[in-house]
Amino acid sequence: MRRVAQQPAFVLHSRAYRNSSLLLDALTRDHGRIGLVARGVRGADAARRARLQAFRELRLSYSGTGELKNLADVEETAPAPAPALRGEALACGYYVNELLLKLTLKDDAHEGLFDAYRAVLAGLNEGADLETPLRLFELRLLQCLGYGLVLGHDDRGIALDPDGLYDYVVDVGPVISEAAAPAHDASRVRGACLIELQQGRVAEACRAPVKRVLQQALRMQLGDRRLRSREFLADLRRLRERGNRP
Repeated sequence: MRRVAQQPAFVLHSRAYRNSSLLLDALTRDHGRIGLVARGVRGADAARRARLQAFRELRLSYSGTGELKNLADVEETAPAPAPALRGEALACGYYVNELLLKLTLKDDAHEGLFDAYRAVLAGLNEGADLETPLRLFELRLLQCLGYGLVLGHDDRGIALDPDGLYDYVVDVGPVISEAAAPAHDASRVRGACLIELQQGRVAEACRAPVKRVLQQALRMQLGDRRLRSREFLADLRRLRERGNRP
């Protein structure tokens, strides 16, 4: 039986199992997304269950070789947990988790994905700008899955013109805009926005077009699978805007 000790991890999702246990989906640093059975944590072991909340960095020890491993021990990585995500930041956190649950396979590690997840949580915790950490995480997730965006040159291999206008086509890349409006399978974006995204930045003026490009690429990978967290986040933002109206 394979044993793994003190593996850095985040719980992505949990659900009740039998009388006193939990089924967990966790993202680990070295082994990708894994499934775990946490036995007895819904009973007397309330402290252990509390540690298994989403968005808290943990060190997990577990054993097993099948799709579901047996959780043996869980420890916090810091003396005190990070502040809890709240409001819109919490909804964004659930969106990130749902992307991982729907687009990654179990026991399939991707270099850099764990660090990207840790970084997006840190960005959401800061709270001042939720869009940039989300876009950078979406970009890194696509790269890890083997569907990274073409950001440095257009479909002819020519370096992007910062002032140029492009239609981004998934699986093709940026194409010089020639029509009055982009085709249904393209998103219009300025070269400067793609260049900034490649450098790990998303200027305020670029947020909307960059979001369209990334979500178009994600939709291709998701297919018909709905993201409930995205719908919840959209509803939350509509309610906030309605409440701000005079």
